[in-house]
This record gives sequence, C-alpha cells and structure tokens, in this order.
Amino acid sequence: MSGRMSPEIVQVSLVLLCRNEERNLESCLHSIEQAVKPLPHVEVLIVDGESSDESLSIARKFTDRLPGLKILNNPKRIAPTGMNIGLQASKGDIVFMLGAHTTYSENYFKECLDVMNLSGAVAVGGCLKIESREISSWGSAIKLFLGSPEVGGPSRHRMQSDERMLRSLDTEFNRRLRKSGGRIAIASRASATYFSRSHPYELSKYYFVNGEWLFRPLAFNIRAFELRHLAPLVLVLGALVSASWMMGLYAIYLIYASRGVKNFKARFYLVAITAIVHLSAGVGSLWGLISLPFHRFRRIATP
Repeated sequence: MSGRMSPEIVQVSLVLLCRNEERNLESCLHSIEQAVKPLPHVEVLIVDGESSDESLSIARKFTDRLPGLKILNNPKRIAPTGMNIGLQASKGDIVFMLGAHTTYSENYFKECLDVMNLSGAVAVGGCLKIESREISSWGSAIKLFLGSPEVGGPSRHRMQSDERMLRSLDTEFNRRLRKSGGRIAIASRASATYFSRSHPYELSKYYFVNGEWLFRPLAFNIRAFELRHLAPLVLVLGALVSASWMMGLYAIYLIYASRGVKNFKARFYLVAITAIVHLSAGVGSLWGLISLPFHRFRRIATP
C-alpha cells in the first residue's frame, strides 16, 4: 500500500497465533476487544496450532464479541506456518501479527496506524512492557532482565514467513523488510504487555534454542543475526580458552550492570538470570555452529 490512508477507511486484519494458551488467551482477547473499537473495518483471525487445552473453547466465547472472528487450524504447529496461514486468509490492507501471551492497550491499533500513516513506515509496533506469569523472585528478576522496548506489530508488506525458520524469525523478517527499502517505526504511545516465562529452566531452554538458531539459518544461505548477537558465543569461547580470566571480567560486568538494583536479594536473582541467559545462548550458539555442517549436508541430501 502506498500513500496515506485514514484509519477510518483502511481495512485491518489481526492475526493472532495461539497454541495451548488457556492461561493467557482470555485476557488477550478481551484487550483486543477493547482496542478494536475505534476501527470500523477489522477482522480477527485466530490461528490455532492444534491446542490440546481449553484455548479453542475460550476463543469461541468471543465469536459475537470480536468483528469478523475466524478460527483457523495450523497443522504444523509452528509460528511461521501460522503466520502464513493467517496472512493468506486475511483481507486487510494492514496486517497485525499478534501473540496470545500478550495484552494490548486500548489505543494500540489506532496509534500504530496513525504512526504508519504519518511516518510512511511499512512496519510499526508499540512499546513492550514485561510482566511475569507468576509472582516470584525468579519471575521478578526475569521481568527486570527482559524489560525493554522492542518493535512488533502491523505491516504493509505481505511478505511470507520462511517456514524453515523455527527461531530467529523476527530478525530474518526485519532484515528482509529493510533490504527491500522498508522503514520500521515505534508508536511510543501504544503499549503491549508480554507475560514472560517465570522459571530459570524455561528461560535457559528458550535461549539455548535461540542461540542455536543464530547459525542454523546459514544452512539455508540465510543470515539472521547481527554482530551483537554473537556476544554470548564470545563469552563461552573465552571461558573455554581462559575460564578464570574471562569469567572474572564477566563477573565484574554483571556487578556493574546490576548496580541500579539496590535490594541485595533482587540484585542476586537478576545477576543469576543474566548469567543463565548469556551462558545458555552462548552454549546454544556454539552447538549451532558445530552442527551447521550436518544441517548443510542434510539440506543438500534432501531431494
């Protein structure tokens, strides 16, 4: 879409990815119900990855509450396939890609559309707030660690997601968007609240796989990382070469980085979570690098 379009005229599609989100889905859909009120032309598409909990039952409760609600099946149960299913079924000029573990401010969609209209950006998102799924010391530390704004939201470009990209999807998509000449903007007055993982094991597993997928896309001749993403790998490699020297510097960094947290207990948990994330991502990156030749060979050998 080119030129400027009024939010009162533009057709908007909301694509919500969901799989086993019974804990968060109702609050997510309720926030969407409130946020779409300023938009006269909107459809809501829930793409469900064959949930085995009560997610579908919860979604059906909103049939009469959300405009143009459709529930679509995602048989592969992975995010890029769900995005493509929603994109292909959508009718809007503008498409929002949404997550079910997030709630959205009442002005979210309207503000994003206004910024897109005024800035000429092809992708816009609001500021991301972090809340823990559970109230605990670990959950509070994870909230502190993850609490920073990032981009996500509507796009004018109807580019398909690469279904080989089980992780690093956003980074790879944004790289393609910028390469095509598109601009990305933030709607500072719109906010979304993401409910994060609350346990160290969940976070460690998540970042290990994220680290592995820094290099896995190279098997498809796709680069999906920036230089800053290599920092955890450098940390792990440095520790393998000279553990005492590297870990000593890293400990100093952790103490300095957490200086703003005055409560000793909270600071301890924050330092622990930071180390868990960096080391998990670094070990995952190292494994991804070591296993890359295998994935390249498998890609070549597969007809």
